Amino acid sequence: MPFSLIPDRIFRHYSHVTPALLQQLEKEQSRAFRSRYIGREAEVLFEETRELGGSLCQVGYTRDYVRVALPGAQPLQGSLGLVRISGFLTEEVMLAQPLQL
Repeated sequence: MPFSLIPDRIFRHYSHVTPALLQQLEKEQSRAFRSRYIGREAEVLFEETRELGGSLCQVGYTRDYVRVALPGAQPLQGSLGLVRISGFLTEEVMLAQPLQL
C-alpha cells in the first residue's frame, strides 16, 4: 500500500513512539541477541587489531555478525578462529577466549 493511502488513524495510534524509544528498544533487543552467545563456541573471521578496554585485541565477526574481540597483539587479520564467547567487553563487542586459531 502506498504511503499516501495509509489511514491517519494508524499514525495516531503510534504517535507515542519516539525515536528515542525506538533506539532504546533496538539497544535492548541487540544486547539480548548477543547475550545468547555467552558460553558458546563460535567461528570468527578476524578483521583488525584495535585497542579496546585498555589493551590490544583482535576484532572480528561471527557468522551472525556478532562483533567479537580476542585479547592479544598477535595479528589475525583475514583468518578464521574458533573461540568461546565469555561475556561483554563493551556495550557492542563480545569478549572471547581462543579455542583454535
